[in-house]
Amino acid sequence: MTTKYCTNCGNKLPPHNVGQRCPTCQEKAKEKHVSALQDYYTTRDMMEILDLTSEEQVRRLSREGKIPGRVPGIKQHLFVKKIVDKWIEEGQPIPRIPTSPIQEKARAMCRRHDHSWMREEEYEGNSYLRETQVDQGEHTIIIGFIHRCYFCDYTEYHPFGS
Repeated sequence: MTTKYCTNCGNKLPPHNVGQRCPTCQEKAKEKHVSALQDYYTTRDMMEILDLTSEEQVRRLSREGKIPGRVPGIKQHLFVKKIVDKWIEEGQPIPRIPTSPIQEKARAMCRRHDHSWMREEEYEGNSYLRETQVDQGEHTIIIGFIHRCYFCDYTEYHPFGS
């Protein structure tokens, strides 16, 4: 996994960080930014705060549930300021609130302590994170994957090829 650095201050970004700025620089950008809407951020606002290169990146991150606060039921992507501001202030914790039907299903099973769904690819990136476990000797060898539940941080190891 490559290490990313903040485009503003150069600090190392946490692995779950969304955007190219660290949460501290996002906080500063948010304070400087003037939104056209009083209670909501638009995709353009989010793009500028997170220092992304396109509004489509914001929409994609929203669909994947990596950015909280999207107002459901409307075509335009709007984000509730209070939710986004709190998310940035807390250092962008991984969203624990389901934002899609597939996440609802996964969270229901998680609450029953059933994580069998983490073996299915349809949930990858949506309800669990897949981290590559690498052995670096003379050659780089992928030896397996670690799946981490979005809702409770439960982890499972899956050897490569299984």
